[in-house]
Amino acid sequence: MHTVTVGGKQYNVPFFKGRIQRASGEIGRIYKQVSEEANYLPNDEEYDAIAAWFCMAFDNQFSPDELWDGYAVDDLIKDAFALYLAMMNLNTKVLTVFPIPATIPTPKKPK
Repeated sequence: MHTVTVGGKQYNVPFFKGRIQRASGEIGRIYKQVSEEANYLPNDEEYDAIAAWFCMAFDNQFSPDELWDGYAVDDLIKDAFALYLAMMNLNTKVLTVFPIPATIPTPKKPK
C-alpha cells in the first residue's frame, strides 16, 4: 500500500499503475534537464506537469491545486522525482509513505 498525505488527508493506492509509466515522458524530460543543468529550474508549465503526474500516480484522488496548497514545497518535486526514478528502476514497492521521510535523522537539540 502506498499512502500520501495532502492537506492533512491521507490517500492510498494499492500499487502504482502502469499508466503512470506510460505518462512519464514529460517527467523524464524535466528530470533529465534538472539533473544535467546545475542551475535549471522548471517553468510553471513543467511544475504543473509534475503535479498532475503525481496526482495521477495516486489515481487523481486529489487535484493539482490541492497538492500545491497542501504539500510542503520542500517535498513535492523531490518526491515526484523519487517516484519517477523508482518507477524507472522497477522498484516502486519501497516507496510506501509520502512525503518521503528523511533518511538522515534530525539531530537532537541539546538539553
